[in-house]
Order: sequence, then structure tokens, then C-alpha cells
Amino acid sequence: MRVSRLRILLTVLVASCVGLRAASTEPLPIQGLAHVTDASHTSTLLRERGLAPTSLETRGDGTRATTLRDPHGHLVAFAEYTPDSLEARDRQNNLGAREVSTRILVKKADAALKVKPLSVTEKSRVAPSGNANDYASTAPYFWPDPNKPDGLPYIRRDGQVNPESRTAASDLLRSQLMSRTVSTLADAYAATGEEKYAEHAALLLRTWFIDPATFMRPHLDFAQGVPGVNTGRQIGIIEGTSIVGALDKADRLSGSKSWTAADHEALMKWTSQFLDWYLHSPFGIQEREGNNNHGTYYDVQVMRMALMVGRTDLARQVAETAKEKRIAAQIAPDGSQPHELARATSFGYSVMNLRGFGTLASLSERVGVDLWNYESADGRSIRKAIDFLIPYVEDPTKKWPYQQIKEMDRGGLASLLREAGKVYREPRYTALASKQPEKADNTKED
Repeated sequence: MRVSRLRILLTVLVASCVGLRAASTEPLPIQGLAHVTDASHTSTLLRERGLAPTSLETRGDGTRATTLRDPHGHLVAFAEYTPDSLEARDRQNNLGAREVSTRILVKKADAALKVKPLSVTEKSRVAPSGNANDYASTAPYFWPDPNKPDGLPYIRRDGQVNPESRTAASDLLRSQLMSRTVSTLADAYAATGEEKYAEHAALLLRTWFIDPATFMRPHLDFAQGVPGVNTGRQIGIIEGTSIVGALDKADRLSGSKSWTAADHEALMKWTSQFLDWYLHSPFGIQEREGNNNHGTYYDVQVMRMALMVGRTDLARQVAETAKEKRIAAQIAPDGSQPHELARATSFGYSVMNLRGFGTLASLSERVGVDLWNYESADGRSIRKAIDFLIPYVEDPTKKWPYQQIKEMDRGGLASLLREAGKVYREPRYTALASKQPEKADNTKED
């Protein structure tokens, strides 16, 4: 609150409180709320004017506040908020859900403005091709063989991430940061129209996808290589999920002076080339036949890119094929996902794959295919898979009867439950989603 406004409010309170009777000890609701920059100074001013505010209170969320009772017995609060308590106040009191969401988004976007442009050329170790513009990463679940002097070839330990795969020599974390940042900035521009968000998102997109000096060549030939075995694998295609996600957000920059028609054309050209690699490269063809989460997320990426470049017939073909090739093949009649239950972190993979199904279903709606309500002759369906996992999300004490070497992340289903609650008109899903912390991305690496 500005000082002048505070002094006016204090003057009114002084005038109205002349002859005020002794305050009742019964708690009454706060009828007035003033946001001040310094609660201590405000309390002092109140006392200087002959008023009797309560002692300054520091609450659990960091808010500092003092209150004063008016002649009608109502409380007026003067609150000095922290950033966290401001967010809590907005959620619980005066603002609607849309405005609260925008405020939180803007807070994240302001932080995203500080992320520098990212490029595959920043790797500390060049790709096996010798070309700095090639994406490259190391398989996350492979470790040096302790029985070999040089550790080669690396051996697999499912679910155990080797820190070597998370160093500056790999493009994985770099690509994920780029994608998250572009997504936040593009969403913030669409919500607020503020050009600064579009400008920085455009710079990040041009750096990663368009600028000849820094762009990523449109393929994943060197993703998830296993030291001593190969320089890349087809299952490395799952790392393209975040890259394709960034491409999909570019459309939100429409109307920005920072994102030109030439930029859009160049990005769509890159997207078409990337999609062709998925469809025709040896790795792409192999991954398309994946019978677990890899097949699911291959379809997600192909559908996203097909829709971006106007290949709706391809997107519709993927959606129709997913009924039997993905849902009926991966979900058992009881709703379990046997291929994911075989993993060392089976709950996490079950959640991640189900989220992929949800994304496929949402994308399929855009081409007139209903995967949400598809059910095989023996009862295999997305809804059945949701219901299989729900008891373990509702009751944290319920034991998961399959291997899970890491702590169970029950919040990973929140966004899917929220969407499924709308689709199926199921309040149980919606209520459960509201109790779970939101997860931005639960996609596994292998």
C-alpha cells in the first residue's frame, strides 16, 4: 500500500474509533484487509494515532500482520506478505482460479527470462559423428562393469540412473530445460500478451532449432548410447518427447512481433524433417514397434508433429492404430500394464505410460478418434488402467505388490486424473487430483 493511502486509511480509522468501547474477547471475522510493505511501521503509525492494534504476529507462512477492531466490532487486518503467502492468499481468498493460475505462471515466467539460450553445441564432448550440431546422450541405466579394467562394455541396472548420463557431455538435461523454459514463456505470453515472454521464447527456439551455428540436426541417431556397445539406440527416441513439446508450444507465440512468419516457416521445415526421421529411419521404425511405454511415446511424438505440419491423415492413422496396437496390447483386462510392471520402478513406469495414453487420447480427439472410451472385447481400456492405479494413490499406506526400488510418486497422476474427471464425468478422479501435487513431467528415460 502506498504511504498516502495508508495515511488516509489511518485518518478514517482514527475518526471512526473515537469513543470506541472496550474490545470484545470473542473472535470476529476479518472484514477489511490491507496489504502493507512494512507491518512494523504500520503498527507504529496506528499507535501514534491513538489506536490499539494487536501485537505484531508472524504466521507460519511468513506473513506478518496486526489487526484493529472498528466501531462495529469487525476486524481490519494489515498484512505484510511474503511471496509464498501471497500465492496462498490468492488461492484461498479473493482471486478466481484463472487469475491465480496466471499469477503463478507469470512468477515462473519471470524466472524463465533468466535462462540463457541453450544449444546442443554446448556439450563438453562432441557427438560420435564429430558434428557439434548432433544431439547425443548416454543411456541412463548402464554402469561400468566392475569386473573389467576399463569398465567396458557397460552393464544394465534397471531403474538406477548413472550420474554420468546427467553431465554436460549429454544433451538430455539441456533439452529438457529448453523445453520447460519455452513452454513456460509461451504460456505466459498467451495469458498476458507481454512481449518480453514471447521475445525470449523466440530466442530459445531459434537457438535450438533454426540458427545454423547452434541448431540441432533433426535426428536422434546418438541418443542413449551405451559405452562399449553402441553410439545410440532406438529407445533414445523417448528423449525427443521434451524436444517435440517445445515445438508444439511455438504456436502460442502467434501474433508476437518477436516470432516472424519466417521463423515459423523455418521451424515447421525442421519439424517435417524430424518427423520424416521418425517415420523412415532404422531407429524410428524399430521404436514404432515398441510394445511398452516406448511405443506409446513414439505415437505421442509422431501425432504432435503430424498435427503441427498439417498431416492430419497420418495423425488419424496413428490414433486408430493405437486402439489395438497400444491400448489392447499393453493394458490387461484387469487394468494392469504388464510390460511396465516388469520394471524395477514399476509404479513409476505404470503412471508414466498411462499419462502417455492420456496424451494420445487428447490428441486423438483433434482428428475425431475416441481413445478415452475405446474398450477391447475383453475389457482393456484407459479407464480400466486408471482404476487399477487409483487405490494406491488414494491410500498411501496401501502396499504396492510389485517391484518399486524408489519411493512411489503418487502425484504423477494428478494432471491425468483432472482430465479424466472431465471426460468421464467422474468426481472421484477430480477430487483425488486436487489432493495431489502437480507434476510437470513424469516421462522416464529408458
